[in-house]
Amino acid sequence: MYPYDPRYIFGRATMTEYLDADGNAVIPEGVTDIGEKAFLRCAELKTVTIPASVECIMGTAFLFCPELTAIYVSPGNSFLSSADGALYHNQAVLLRCPRGKSGPLEVPEGTRHIDVYAAWSCERLTEVRLPASLRRIDVGAFRGCAALTEVTIPAGVKHVGERAFSRCDRLEEVVILGQETEIAPAAFADCPRLTLYVPAGSPAERYAQESGIPCRAMEA
Repeated sequence: MYPYDPRYIFGRATMTEYLDADGNAVIPEGVTDIGEKAFLRCAELKTVTIPASVECIMGTAFLFCPELTAIYVSPGNSFLSSADGALYHNQAVLLRCPRGKSGPLEVPEGTRHIDVYAAWSCERLTEVRLPASLRRIDVGAFRGCAALTEVTIPAGVKHVGERAFSRCDRLEEVVILGQETEIAPAAFADCPRLTLYVPAGSPAERYAQESGIPCRAMEA
């Protein structure tokens, strides 16, 4: 058991104290940490507003919240920010896209890293727009995004992680612009409709050939 401390939030029972009748949670100023599984399986949760005082959010804080559509962060927060309803660290790392978000996700310029499972099972996302500043897409980042049909991975991306786009059932076209982009095994596993568009002679082309994924080579 955690000792009571108003700066910390642990467990869904505590989180319901801040949930209004419409499913919107406004976390009070003074809270500094949101712990593991704080909103776990909170089916009624629609939005979360995070105050300037929060310094740390554990990775599973919003696990299995199917109707969560937006996460907002106070502009005065020095560690966290939000854009297009998604949660970021230092405006450089996409930490979490809410599972209930629908339509496109616009990842802002300046973002360099898509974190582990950041948009896992966001089944209503129809499009992801990635910025030129991006350098890494981590493990499982977009796994299970069943409504995605096409993605362009910018030239600056150096690494696409294990199962980053696996189980994206409707994904038909991924354009990889980088001549040096390394792709982990099974990054595009279980994408039955997929064709990769890759630079000729690149690691991405070798990955497609070795993985048995249809690909088309693009000349520079």
